[in-house]
Amino acid sequence: MNTINEGTDQTILVHSRSNKNLHDPQLINLLKKAYSAEKAAAYAYQGHAGSVRNKLEKIAIRQVEEDEWNHRREVLEIMNDYNIAPSQWYEFKFAIIGKIISGSCYVIGWFMPFFFAGKLESGNVCEYFRAKQLFNSLGIHNFDQVLYDMGIKEKEHEVYFLNKIKNSKVLPYFERLFSWGRNKSANNVDLDKKYPVEESNQYCSK
Repeated sequence: MNTINEGTDQTILVHSRSNKNLHDPQLINLLKKAYSAEKAAAYAYQGHAGSVRNKLEKIAIRQVEEDEWNHRREVLEIMNDYNIAPSQWYEFKFAIIGKIISGSCYVIGWFMPFFFAGKLESGNVCEYFRAKQLFNSLGIHNFDQVLYDMGIKEKEHEVYFLNKIKNSKVLPYFERLFSWGRNKSANNVDLDKKYPVEESNQYCSK
């Protein structure tokens, strides 16, 4: 077992490669992208938490960051099961994106970091439900619960960020421009009426 240090106090466990292989390019790319995008999100939330003054907001955003590091570890566990190595390009690309977003949080005011975090999380929800659907199409159900849990957690993040800005006077304008807000979402998950794991393929289906 090896470890990968993330540049923070986070350490990811990398298990020895298995002999199993996954023959689905779309699913492989989705996993690689999700793995690296979680780093970008975590970096972005470091800047977001640092930029807000409210202590409760800092605590909540830091918890969201921790959730993203946890998701990254869980995705890597799945990738290791199928001998899938992280994409060096995605790792570089998303690290840069995350650092840029992190720095921008200090100069773009209070509203926009919350808005764009919510929009990002809204899209991330479907990454995990689509990954579950692709695994299921291959007859693989080993990861149903963990992928479902990550999708639901991302929805919780989306709802948190939306609740912080839902009464803002500028939200309707941003919603029209960016197709996310009180009346628009990139997913059809309703936390008050959740489907159980075995019925969750109704989420994010194309």
